[in-house]
Amino acid sequence: LQRRLIAALARAGCAVETIDLLPVSDPEVAAVVPSLDMRDEAGRCARWLRRVLTERPAARIGVVAPNLEQYRTLIVDEFTAELDPADRLTGGEKPLPFNISLGTPLAGEGLVFAALKLLRLPAVMSSDELSWLLRSPQVASSSLHAALRGRIDMELRKLRIAQLPYRKSRNILTGLGCDDELLRLLDILDRFRRDNRERRHGEWADVFARTLDNCGWPGERPVTSREYQVIASFREALSQLASLDVVSGRVGRQAALSSLGRLCREAIFQPESHGSQVQVLGLLESGGLRFDDLWIFGMHAGAIPQPLRPNPFIPLAVQRQAGMPHADAARELDYSRRQVERLRHSSPRVMFSWPLTVDGKECLPAVFLDGLPESAHHDSETASPAAEIFRNAPCLETLTDCRAEPLVSKKPVSGGTGIIKDQALCPFRAFAHHRLGAKGIETPDIGLDNLTRGTLVHNLLEFFWADVRSFARLASMADDELTRQLEAAAEKAIRRIESSNRSDMPARTRALEVRRLVAQGRKWLAVERRRAPFEVVELEQLHEETIGRLHFRTRIDRIDRLADGRLAVIDYKTGLPDPRQWFAQRISEPQLPIYCQGLDNVDIGAVLFAVVRNRAADCRFAGVARTADDFPGVSDRTLQERLAESGWETIDHVLDNWRKILPELGNAFVAGHADVDPADPPATCQQCDLPSLCRIHEADFWPAREAEDD
Repeated sequence: LQRRLIAALARAGCAVETIDLLPVSDPEVAAVVPSLDMRDEAGRCARWLRRVLTERPAARIGVVAPNLEQYRTLIVDEFTAELDPADRLTGGEKPLPFNISLGTPLAGEGLVFAALKLLRLPAVMSSDELSWLLRSPQVASSSLHAALRGRIDMELRKLRIAQLPYRKSRNILTGLGCDDELLRLLDILDRFRRDNRERRHGEWADVFARTLDNCGWPGERPVTSREYQVIASFREALSQLASLDVVSGRVGRQAALSSLGRLCREAIFQPESHGSQVQVLGLLESGGLRFDDLWIFGMHAGAIPQPLRPNPFIPLAVQRQAGMPHADAARELDYSRRQVERLRHSSPRVMFSWPLTVDGKECLPAVFLDGLPESAHHDSETASPAAEIFRNAPCLETLTDCRAEPLVSKKPVSGGTGIIKDQALCPFRAFAHHRLGAKGIETPDIGLDNLTRGTLVHNLLEFFWADVRSFARLASMADDELTRQLEAAAEKAIRRIESSNRSDMPARTRALEVRRLVAQGRKWLAVERRRAPFEVVELEQLHEETIGRLHFRTRIDRIDRLADGRLAVIDYKTGLPDPRQWFAQRISEPQLPIYCQGLDNVDIGAVLFAVVRNRAADCRFAGVARTADDFPGVSDRTLQERLAESGWETIDHVLDNWRKILPELGNAFVAGHADVDPADPPATCQQCDLPSLCRIHEADFWPAREAEDD
């Protein structure tokens, strides 16, 4: 194409002169800089730039990368930290201290992403989409009502509703006390979604712009220079959408939105540049340019010459015969060699760098670097703000403050047995949850999550035994009667959940859940029928307990009276509980041991988990019992082994140990003990919702920290 253009110019009478860009002499300096990885490579280049600009302030500097898109983020981060550390500290929106030729898709800019997301919000929003709308700073009154909307987002997550139609979401937000501006925004978006008329693209561009304005986009805070340019580019994309009227007829809303999204993805946004001596370029863009100093990135064998990418629709032999790009290894090698030679002679001082590893894979230097010496320049010290802060930090006195103010009120503390459980797992978790009121953000699942399903099973068995009450009645029930009883209990369990969530289940989900609950109930009751006779005496009964100096309220799932008059204290579990933790000094499931504190040892016949699972083979009892044979799944041999390991003889010794260690945990919470001391790191911490609050990962015993030290 170039040759044809030159020939056409010559035929038209133009004077054509060919200029050889390669100087006669080789560069003064041409060296190689191996780096650990791509980030280290970008950091070394940034420090080299700072040194060159300090020594030769007027120097014209080039930075070239064969795969500039892979390095762009690293270049922006490292170059800004070294060349303009003050802007990194303030988080300002100053222009970059260098010019970079590679822009980013307009659709990836925050304001444009928010605009497209607003226009695309469906009639049935997911909890994530509604959460984004509540927290977005690009909508009306976001600054004024930020705190209120944040609290509503937390409450909304607690409802565990994955899908929210417009009317339901509006009713829920109204019930949670949402501000009128956001409710008006929901109405605007609902009217926009119900507009299904076909229009020309220009009309849709006006509708989109008007809808965004009514929603308060781009927000209330003053826009920065970059954001101003982003808004201007987005309005240009709307103008381009309107220009489609010439080639297209009327279309629907979704088709027009798809066209706008495509235009924003294809448009490359590049902020206005300023006169900078540092130019960051791709390989082709650097052609014909001269620099005083030049650094070339990513010179490893996997990047240059580039891997072959032949056209899949043309025979490979034809592509090679025609000399098509990316089809022949010899051509790519020769082409890359000429590019590297051109770059070597573009500056008197040239630095080639390559990473030893990319994404964990080892890399070799490109063949074009053979014979070049390694750079003799020592790496400069960084001027990055973070490094400067730590380098110049004074010696600080270390103070470990693990004691909060003790509780003085004698009123029951909210949290129930969860207080003792958290205190056993980690004292700081108990302090954060039950003294500070800190909770992790919940994430609703599609459909019903595991916690809701477990609650439904609890409710099912509560309602069932509220009617049946005894082993004798269960044993006498025919199969049809048992099914009817379970179906009625399942309906009551679902209605309770719906009332709690203030939301009805979809009809199909409800029918499936009733079937699941009935099937799971039948599997569990088959286990109950293999027990010795019993009578249910308590179901979900509220109790006030005092453990040490800690006073709280709790509920016990179920208490049975056995044939010998003793009591069996039962807690339903749909997971896989481990009764072995009852023999440890830190009891991670203390609800049943806590209730046993108010009973005499002689009155306790068994303390059991009722493991209710989907598979019939997994349904069983687990725990301690005086007569193990009365409870399917409880092994007397296993119990005796655990007692022997602890140096005990009977379950009375287990009960006595609970009376000793549980008050210690309660007193520790009341006294304000809040040490970051997980019972079993990192397993305990993996189930915690507040690792960023206690910063456990900074502890010396944390496995990842030990690996870093090694």
